[in-house]
Amino acid sequence: MNPLHYGKAYCYYWAVEMFHNGAEFGSYAVVKHNLCNSSESAGEAADGNTYWSTPNHYQSEARFVPTEGSGHAEDSGTLIFIDFDGLSGTSFLVTVDASTMKTVTTTALPQPVPFMLHGEFHPAH
Repeated sequence: MNPLHYGKAYCYYWAVEMFHNGAEFGSYAVVKHNLCNSSESAGEAADGNTYWSTPNHYQSEARFVPTEGSGHAEDSGTLIFIDFDGLSGTSFLVTVDASTMKTVTTTALPQPVPFMLHGEFHPAH
């Protein structure tokens, strides 16, 4: 969840969802889980959630990096996670807009990284 909302009421958290498509054992996604709205809106599934997924790819836990400054929406920020391509054996560092769940950057890493790696983010200040 957005660390600026620790100890407060919140609507969103992000997590890894296994069995994403309900068919294949290896179907993974990063889910933006909406606790406050279960009605379908732009970009959301009928359950109010939004997903980032690629077939045959396996994601680590996403870390939420909030947009700096005050007055931003709860879901304003960036998700950072490792994505492992099960077919090529390549790992990627992926950044995703936490609000829209659209990819911002994808960078291939020089070696494979375990996809269930737990992420941490420590701001410079």
